[in-house]
Amino acid sequence: MHKIEISPAVMDRVKASRGRTHIFDRPDPARTAHIIIDLQNGFMEPGAAVEIPQAREIVPNVNRISAAVRAAGGLNVFVRYLVDDTAVTQWSTWFTCFATP
Repeated sequence: MHKIEISPAVMDRVKASRGRTHIFDRPDPARTAHIIIDLQNGFMEPGAAVEIPQAREIVPNVNRISAAVRAAGGLNVFVRYLVDDTAVTQWSTWFTCFATP
């Protein structure tokens, strides 16, 4: 999984600017939505068309966050990519030039 680190100097500047490290440090769990993007088979399955192997590493964390949000009364939203007749028409260049039937 990608490791993200924000330098201490940047964090100090942020804290000095707004008085605390995290601007949303007191969320209301029942009014919180956890939005899950691009964790579909096309990205996640070994050998899939647009497989991203590192993506599989975040699944346990996503599951833990989803369980905590659900238990607190929040909402989990999984965004799905769907190819239907409308998508084929609206994305005609993609399906004509970049993909095969």
